Amino acid sequence: MLRLTDIKTWTAAQISRRIFLAITSMSLLLFVLFWTLGFDTPYEDSPNFNAPLLTDALLWLMVMLLLGASALTAWSVATFIRKRGNTDARTNNIPAKAISYTMAIVTTTLLVLSFSVGSSEPIRANGLLYSSWLWLKSADMFIITSSIMIAVASATIITFSIINKRRK
Repeated sequence: MLRLTDIKTWTAAQISRRIFLAITSMSLLLFVLFWTLGFDTPYEDSPNFNAPLLTDALLWLMVMLLLGASALTAWSVATFIRKRGNTDARTNNIPAKAISYTMAIVTTTLLVLSFSVGSSEPIRANGLLYSSWLWLKSADMFIITSSIMIAVASATIITFSIINKRRK
């Protein structure tokens, strides 16, 4: 059995699994509580809308997960750059360093471009006009970037599946 005192001997997979299970359990518990405790509480300003009791807790969980993911991403990138700078450019005859840097540059460029072309036109949400320029552009940035990356990944999988079938 894995003990918390032996955490230095855990493999990356064991640590990952524990963190995944903790975040999943916490999220599941909070969402169950969100839907069961006071979900039908009417909103004071407009009784046509609900104001669930645990909305703030749910929002704080999302903020904490976003901040944690951002911090881990920054740490991971810094560690990668520090370690990758000292190794060979090729791993098992694969240009791993070039692929890594290319993907980082392409992803960053895609995020910047999709932010610049994203719409900042106000939208109506819950009967109110939402016009925050930054958040409208940011939402579009993530939607556009995710859609492009999913399309490229799907096309790549299909293309290489066809190529591999023809080789056999």
